[in-house]
Amino acid sequence: MADQSLPVFRDADWSAPDELIVATEHLGFVRDLIGDGVESTEADHRLGLARLVLNPATAFASLQAEVAATPGASNLSLAASPPQSGSAATAVDSVTQVAGDIRAIAAARNGGWVPTIGRNRYVVFPGSDAVGVTRETSFGVQVKALLPNTNETSFGGPGRGVGAARETSFGGGGVPMLLTDGQDWAPPRFRATGPGAGVRVGLLDTGIWPHPWLDGGWEEVMPTFGALGDGIPAGSVPGHGTFTAGLILSQAPGATVVVRRVLDGDGQGNTWDVARAIVELGQSGVSVINLSFACYTADGAAPLALVRAVQRIDRGVVVVAAAGNHNAMTAVGGVGPAKASSFADLPSWPAALGDVLAVGAVDREGRPAPFSPDRPWVDVTAPGVDLRSTYVPTHCGCSGHAPHDHAAQLSAPWAEWSGTSFATALVSGLIASGVRPNQRSATDVVAALLNPQPVLITGGVSANAWNPPRPLYPRITGWARGVR
Repeated sequence: MADQSLPVFRDADWSAPDELIVATEHLGFVRDLIGDGVESTEADHRLGLARLVLNPATAFASLQAEVAATPGASNLSLAASPPQSGSAATAVDSVTQVAGDIRAIAAARNGGWVPTIGRNRYVVFPGSDAVGVTRETSFGVQVKALLPNTNETSFGGPGRGVGAARETSFGGGGVPMLLTDGQDWAPPRFRATGPGAGVRVGLLDTGIWPHPWLDGGWEEVMPTFGALGDGIPAGSVPGHGTFTAGLILSQAPGATVVVRRVLDGDGQGNTWDVARAIVELGQSGVSVINLSFACYTADGAAPLALVRAVQRIDRGVVVVAAAGNHNAMTAVGGVGPAKASSFADLPSWPAALGDVLAVGAVDREGRPAPFSPDRPWVDVTAPGVDLRSTYVPTHCGCSGHAPHDHAAQLSAPWAEWSGTSFATALVSGLIASGVRPNQRSATDVVAALLNPQPVLITGGVSANAWNPPRPLYPRITGWARGVR
């Protein structure tokens, strides 16, 4: 049972505090309303969206004048229904107020019509340490209070990333464990060509550390946050992309992983950058796009930028996304439309979109992983517990080992990790392994894997019935499957 004295999540807790995303065809209307409250505008014609950076106070003042001058608008604005008072509610943030006033004015003037607008939401890879009181651009200062069993070293400062309690609480999959020679572990031979030859798989993640086993199997496109190989990374976060790429190539060793770094050193990004990268890769000739990260919204609604990006990629490209590692967070309440459900109930975006293949995790016996959501929007499951893959070098900052344990493998480390991120990577690789350029597309492979059977809907079938996730069985090589 959640502590009812805790503040309630609102939209602002997962959004940039001064940014609005607007459909380009409605940009002029919105700018006219906000006036000098817009500090800068960035448009992307492929998305058909623009990102506005606001001066919230100026924007709010301009809109209040427009609300007052528009008959009926004041009855539709957020000010007409202020948030519930008391400790279980929070004030409406400025961007929520701005968006609400824009919609109120538009609806009052145009018979209920409102422009297409949204927020620039945050995304994180499941298990990242991007939640914390020290990061103003993360999830808000309320997060530490809402996450049980956490401590200061888990949230920032010199000890960031070393506390397993934080990653277990938020991420479910836990922290990576570095592997050393011996103890039932021997690094695999170098990767050979095989399934996936000629196939390109897009990977939006934290970037890739140069690793001998990955040589010839990846290329990086316009690194957003700088080259990952400029120095030994601190913390376990930068290893996420490297680990994911290794699992993709374990299934499709002949494929090429096309990397676009959209998550920073704390595993955090935003939907505007992610959406632009999805469209860029989705129109570049890739067959599969792997998205091993999550975006959550307090109202459960899909982020505008991610919806538009998935709609605008080439036909035949399959988007595969992680279902998230938040299933065990049942003690964190105050989220969802009713503000009474737990964090575990929230959909993970973009996985929950209808055009995206959402992947949950199971253990080696096929049992659902405790961190993996069991929800109707999860499409398939794959192994995601105690997997082994390529990783970053010695000073990784993760728990469970001492630096000298793997000094001999400085240039080619390996690790063991769990999470729906990695089940997703296996599924992406499995799909890529079945693609035959100019013969069989990724969508053909997915149709064959899922083999949907027609279902006759009759009056006797419950309206709440849903099909459970279909298990997929990638080829888990001896090195990829952990030994316990």
